Amino acid sequence: MRALREINVSIGFVQVPMQMFKASQTDGLDLKTACECGEQPKMRIVCPNAECGKEYSSWFGVPNRAYEYAKGERIILTQEEMEKARSEAKSYDTIQILKVVDFKKLAIHYCFDDTYYLLPSEDCNEITKKAYGVLVKALDCEGWALLSKATLRNKTHRIAIISDSDMNILIGYRIEDRREIPFEIPHTDITDMEYDQLQTVLKSALTDDAKIEAEPDPLLKLIEDKVDRIYNDQVGKTKLGVAE
Repeated sequence: MRALREINVSIGFVQVPMQMFKASQTDGLDLKTACECGEQPKMRIVCPNAECGKEYSSWFGVPNRAYEYAKGERIILTQEEMEKARSEAKSYDTIQILKVVDFKKLAIHYCFDDTYYLLPSEDCNEITKKAYGVLVKALDCEGWALLSKATLRNKTHRIAIISDSDMNILIGYRIEDRREIPFEIPHTDITDMEYDQLQTVLKSALTDDAKIEAEPDPLLKLIEDKVDRIYNDQVGKTKLGVAE
């Protein structure tokens, strides 16, 4: 199983390099639609504008997106505009631990969409092994969850890191849907001093407030600017008409 991405988990002044692997799977049957002749029907995606009438093979091929800001009024977002807006949005390439909370309090605020294993690489050095092992032990013993944000597939998500006895995962799965761990997790001996040091760092972020503010959608500002320009143009034309 290939890692989806590599990411650093930052705890105080310590950064632990890790890899993310998909942890959930779907065992349901993947049934396709079929015609009486046995062929799979295809959907036609055609522009309803008679002057255009362009046809697309899939929705992914349709270049632009539209947002309806009023009844029957839409603004167009081009691929270039959307890519530029997303590239300028804040990206979380490092998981910076924002809060440490009691794991039981998470269910009050969050329903998680997906699950990932968060593991050190197979050939990681001794320092990474120790940092990972200490982190798992601290979460195991205290029943804590680490709250943070991470950017995955150009979108920022609120995440929770918990220990599942011998691994760290981002929670939100049913136990029967869990995939096997892609490789044996590297372990090393941990001293009481090393454990106490990390526990002290985590306790400094311990809180009863399990809320993490969501990041605004990077396209929202683009949409607001376009709508503002439309309204300003309309106001300008109205004033011009009155002056005339």
